[in-house]
Amino acid sequence: MADVTLEVQRANAAIDDMVKANTDMVNALTELLSQLGPLKASFSGQTATVYTDFQNQANAAIETMNSQFGMGAQSLKEMVDGQVAGDKRGSGMF
Repeated sequence: MADVTLEVQRANAAIDDMVKANTDMVNALTELLSQLGPLKASFSGQTATVYTDFQNQANAAIETMNSQFGMGAQSLKEMVDGQVAGDKRGSGMF
């Protein structure tokens, strides 16, 4: 059987990087919506419709990213924690 090595610090750093990337993307979309908000009053006709669609899609993307990245980060953390706990249990057998 092959040896498996988990570098806990690197795994935790990867999780932190993933959370930061999500935060950066959400913040960028939120900032974009915030900057475009004052212009919304000047939109009419098709432009207003397209902007509303964009705004709805951006808000849906923010919700999806927060949900999916949150679940992904939690799953990875549980995998790392499970591996560490298993190693501790296994080392106690010898």
